[in-house]
Order: sequence, then C-alpha cells, then structure tokens
Amino acid sequence: MEDILLVIKGMSADFSKKEKELAAYIQAHSRIVPKMSVQKLAQESGVSAATIVRFCRTLGLNGYFELKMLLAAAKEDTSSYREIKMGESVRQIIKKLERQNTSALKLTLQGLEPQTVEEMLNCLHRAPAIYLCGTRNSAVSVRQLAKRFELLKMILIQVGSYKKAASALAAAPATAVFVFVADEHTQTAESIKLFELAQQRKVYTVLLTPNRNSAAAQLADFVIPTKALRKAAFSTGITTITEMQLFVAEVLFFSYVTRFGIEIASNI
Repeated sequence: MEDILLVIKGMSADFSKKEKELAAYIQAHSRIVPKMSVQKLAQESGVSAATIVRFCRTLGLNGYFELKMLLAAAKEDTSSYREIKMGESVRQIIKKLERQNTSALKLTLQGLEPQTVEEMLNCLHRAPAIYLCGTRNSAVSVRQLAKRFELLKMILIQVGSYKKAASALAAAPATAVFVFVADEHTQTAESIKLFELAQQRKVYTVLLTPNRNSAAAQLADFVIPTKALRKAAFSTGITTITEMQLFVAEVLFFSYVTRFGIEIASNI
C-alpha cells in the first residue's frame, strides 16, 4: 500500500470515533509515530492499544509494525497528490492525477466485497423493475449504468430528482431494486427518506457511496463503496469519485453478464 497518510485521509469516514482521534494524532505526528511503541502511541493519542489494532485492521494492514513502516516511507506533503496548482507542468499534472486515481481505486477495491456484489446481482436478476437515481455529479454515472443494463433488455426506470424518485418508489412492486448513486453532497435527509420509503414498499436498496457509515448506508440492503479523496482548493475530487462510480458500474455489469449470461442470452 502506498501513500498511507493519503489513505488515512480518504478512509476517515469509515473510522469509529476513537479511530478518528487516532488518525488525527497520526496525521499531526507522522514523523515521530514510526519511532513509538504501540503502548506509547496509545498513551500519547489517548486511545487504547486495542483501538490501534482495530485501526490497522480497518486500513487493511497486518498490524502496527506495517503501519510504522508505511509512515516512515510516506511523503511529507500528501496534499500534492490531490491538489493541482496554477502554473504546474503537464508532467506534474499527469503524475498527480495518476497518484490520486490509483489511491482512490485502492480504497474502492479494499471495500468492494465480492459476496455483497454477488448477493446484490441475484436481487437484480429477480427484480421486476430496477430504479436508478443519482443527482448532481452522480447523474453521469447513473446514465452510464442505465446504458449498460439497457443492453440486457432489463426494465429500468431512471429518475433524476428526489421528487421523481419518491413518486416512482411509491408505485414500485415488491422485490424491485432501487439503486442510488451518491456523492459527498447527495446523502441528505431527502435521500434517507427514499430509503425509508423503499423499505416500506419492500424494495431492495443498493447504495453506491463514498461513505459507508452514513445514515443512508445504515438503511441500505447493499452498500458498494466508491471512494474519493478529500477535495482541495483546486482539486479533481469530483472527477475521481465519478471515475470510481463508473468503475463500480463496470464491475456490476460484467459480473452480471458472466453470472447470468446463459439465461439472458436470448435478450441480448
């Protein structure tokens, strides 16, 4: 795993309260933490040794020793990986975009659980209808996802606003599937109401989100991560999250085709 400080920033939404406190301490003292024992870090950061172990596990590491090694090798200024400054050369921009997209993809893959995807695909296959919703920046990804699954002659209802989504869900048949593609700005009280309505209608819900600990994620039947890095003053955060959404859309489409290809051959 590369750029561990950047990974920690990108995964902040997945941390517990104590893990967030630990992450803040590590980010502020990244140079000295590699020299600390786990007991010393626990004492200085105000968390337990068990929290440090869980924190490393959340990051996908084998233990505290690996965290120290990655911190020792970390770059001093990870913000340069996500912020493009005026006057930079094409070469610098290419390198920063490469690092940002690589880090975002690693975070997305880390949370992408094959079993969850397979169970969700089974629901899609049995669904009498599929409702796709995404507003603002996520609308691009929803359109691409719709184009993909329309190739399979599936019954799709694409909605571009909360009001239209609520109206569609109010008439949705049981066991239909509601797919909501979220970014950092669309996980609002309105989106939560959509998931509550889907539950009332016995509609399965799928949430593509950069924050798997959000209120909407707690209501969703299936949560698919689409990680992005925090936005800077002049950043490519929006582009990155869209790319992760499109990547996940491709995973879902090709996984569906390879799983149910024989059954759906007559529809293609």
